Amino acid sequence: MLPKEKRLKRQREFIQVYRKGKVCRIDPLTVHALPASDLKVAFVVPKSVGKAVVRNRLKRRLSEAVRLNQDLFQNHHLIFRIEKDALPEKFSQLEELIRKVARGIYDQGPDPHN
Repeated sequence: MLPKEKRLKRQREFIQVYRKGKVCRIDPLTVHALPASDLKVAFVVPKSVGKAVVRNRLKRRLSEAVRLNQDLFQNHHLIFRIEKDALPEKFSQLEELIRKVARGIYDQGPDPHN
């Protein structure tokens, strides 16, 4: 699990990432990324995905995959949103999904919102 200092917690930080950040969608993940001075991450899983046990398991698996690959996301604030209960079963496939997301974030051009 990621340490507390690497987690987005404040509503102000969430709003800033949602409004000013880039969006990368790779099914079943949507990632909002905003360049920052440090790495901070949040995981959002809506109730439509399942009960709390299922949502928490998804967040734990995703958190561990991001922790192991955090060097790919240096100096960004990230919000990972899981759209449905469809993360890959194998952890190696989940890590590959995280790598694709990192490539998607860095391959995008200028942000169209600015």
